[in-house]
Amino acid sequence: MSIAELKLKLYRRIDNMDENKLQRLDVMVEEMEQPISQQPKTRGIVGSMKGFVTYMSHDFDEPLEDFKDYM
Repeated sequence: MSIAELKLKLYRRIDNMDENKLQRLDVMVEEMEQPISQQPKTRGIVGSMKGFVTYMSHDFDEPLEDFKDYM
């Protein structure tokens, strides 16, 4: 699909949108135009990984063989 065809398709879809959808689209376009450094950063939710680690080796805290020369 060429750029001209894509623009025409988008113009037609925008022309058929109601006011609520047009306002949401306007907000989305404004967010896309902001430089990445100014976009709000999303943060993870504390505790969202609870139960994620289901297995840990019994020797997890033991020194690694590869680092014996440095200890």
